[in-house]
Amino acid sequence: MHKQRKNAKILIIEDSETVRIVLAAALRNADYDVIEAADGMTGLMLAERWMPDLAILDLHLPDMPGVEIARLFHQRIPYLVLTMDAEYEQVKKCTDLGALGYLVKPIVIEDVMRYIHIALRRGWENLHLRNALRETQTVCKAVGILMAHQQLSEEAAYQKLVSFATAHRQRLAVIASEVLKEFHDLIGVEKKPVGTARKANKAGDSIAEWFNLPLPPAG
Repeated sequence: MHKQRKNAKILIIEDSETVRIVLAAALRNADYDVIEAADGMTGLMLAERWMPDLAILDLHLPDMPGVEIARLFHQRIPYLVLTMDAEYEQVKKCTDLGALGYLVKPIVIEDVMRYIHIALRRGWENLHLRNALRETQTVCKAVGILMAHQQLSEEAAYQKLVSFATAHRQRLAVIASEVLKEFHDLIGVEKKPVGTARKANKAGDSIAEWFNLPLPPAG
């Protein structure tokens, strides 16, 4: 069972003042942090500045279609769709763009709160999955670099990463990310004049030396 985080940040993008007031009051009463926008452009600006845990998005806004906002939120901000009549095409577009569900006006607060609780949990689960996928991709790229430059097997390259991470008490994904940065920096330095200084590595010992990556000429 996943624990509901306290003080989740919820952005309401809804042009109806009445709906906004009722919804915001219910959410604040449930200890959520709430911010409101009466139009799409304001909602987008607040989303960028505030990075909410969940957005509640009206499909019918005065300045831009809710579907356009959904497209911009896709894989960045979890959101629920708020609509008058659950029109199939609009809701389907938003669902295809990652909407976690939809609410039909007039809203029933008890139903809304249940949807929000579930949507927040799903949103956090999806975020963790995306982060895990990114970390896996980073580790795979780092393993590929070691395989190519040291002629190691996949298993040997992976074990070398694990060994370095253990020695420096760092997560494997952090070390893999440092390997990628170091490799890209080395490529960049090779294109610069001889003598260009390199930054010290966060992990302590030089990752380039540890993994026998190609070093740039000494300055």
